[in-house]
Amino acid sequence: MPEPSTPTSANEPRVHSGRPVDPQAAELRAERNPLKRLGKVLGPGLITGASDDDPSGIGTYAQAGAQYGFATLWTTVVMLPMMTAAQYMCAKIGLVTGRGLAGGSL
Repeated sequence: MPEPSTPTSANEPRVHSGRPVDPQAAELRAERNPLKRLGKVLGPGLITGASDDDPSGIGTYAQAGAQYGFATLWTTVVMLPMMTAAQYMCAKIGLVTGRGLAGGSL
């Protein structure tokens, strides 16, 4: 098995040199319109994120907000770095393995 290629900078992950280029990634790089490219990149994530806001969840969030107000807002300061780190690690793992969250259990 050939050695993975060395990264060009300290922030880039090592990607196996024999791995074929993802056709979707090549298609995104070829898109000239930045708004279309942004829509193609964020589209699936926005749909997935919005699917979690079901009516019962919205009712629960509204009720909790009415009851507690801004008393629990401090938790966002604590949780945001942890959520960002988890997303960053998942993105790097997906970049190297070529699989997303659904492909992780295969």
